[in-house]
Formats: sequence, C-alpha cells, structure tokens
Amino acid sequence: MDPITLADLKSERCPHISGNDVIELNDLKTPTASLKTSKLLLIDIRSPDEYMKAALPSSVNISYEQAFDSQNRLIDTRLQHLLEQHRSLVKVVIGNKNHQQTVDFAKNLIQNNYSKVCLLHKGIDVFKSSGMLYVPTPSDLP
Repeated sequence: MDPITLADLKSERCPHISGNDVIELNDLKTPTASLKTSKLLLIDIRSPDEYMKAALPSSVNISYEQAFDSQNRLIDTRLQHLLEQHRSLVKVVIGNKNHQQTVDFAKNLIQNNYSKVCLLHKGIDVFKSSGMLYVPTPSDLP
C-alpha cells in the first residue's frame, strides 16, 4: 500500500484495507463469490452509473448522496437492512477519486453506531488492472 499522509490519518476515524486483503478475505478469485459467503460487506458508494460500468463481485451499491440525512443519520432503508443483517462482518467502504466522500461515509457509519468499518485503500481503482471487476446487470441495483 502507498503511504498515507499524517494529515489524512488524523482526519480519518477508521483503518484502510488493501485490495489484496479484500481479495483474500472475500475469496474473490473464485467465480462464486457472493454476499452469503463473504467475510466482508463491500459497500460501493459510487454513483449507480459508475457502478454499472465496473464493480466487485458481492459488492452492494449504495448512493453516497441518499444514504444519510443532513444530520448524518442513516436514512437508506436498504443499507440499514444490510448493516443489521451483516452486523458481524467488516464493512468496507469503496469509493473512487473523491476520497473525502469515502471518509465521510465511513465516519457517518461509525456515528450511527456501526463498528468494524474500514476504507478500501485507493478505492475501486486498485482493481482496474486485476481482472476482478465485472459489469453488473440492472438487477444488481436496488
């Protein structure tokens, strides 16, 4: 993993996880990777358009803009259900170039009393050359 600046570390409230760790912990090298067999809850907060171009198997797309209200309370019922159903899993927030959105989303999960939250280091870009990404179908969206 590339180094993270001290200023970034001070502003973040959760650890980073590497792409390699995500692959190993979710067994993404097998074609049958699914949320049912996952050790991680992969929460992809990119826009639905970005998600539909390339996503990780077993990831769920939750729109950053629609997940929380103005006081950072969780309002997305689908996300609430997933978080309650998979409370024991480590929650990995996956973003893109807007790293601050990823940090804010993770911070909001923690403020809403969810534990085991981490950030995917470098976001979805770490998987672009890995061959792990797939093109979801419309049924993969809520």
